[in-house]
Amino acid sequence: MTIEWLRDLVLIIFAAGATIVIIIAGVLMLLLYTKVRPILNFTRKATRSAANVSSFLDEELSRPSVQTAAIIGGIVQILGLISRIRGGRKK
Repeated sequence: MTIEWLRDLVLIIFAAGATIVIIIAGVLMLLLYTKVRPILNFTRKATRSAANVSSFLDEELSRPSVQTAAIIGGIVQILGLISRIRGGRKK
């Protein structure tokens, strides 16, 4: 048994070990992916549902509230202008 033969034997053993590790890692990743995929699909659907709810709330609550606040602000501005005009005429 020469040093070259021992070197070749060690290389073959390490190559076989690396191949086995890569195959096992691939199988584990495939199993993990099949277990995680339904969770990811559910999360995607839940995210879409939350986005739809958010859109609905924006359209049905936020926009009318902002419009109402703008109208009230305009009315306050008009009343302030009228009170300044009346106050200016009295003096």
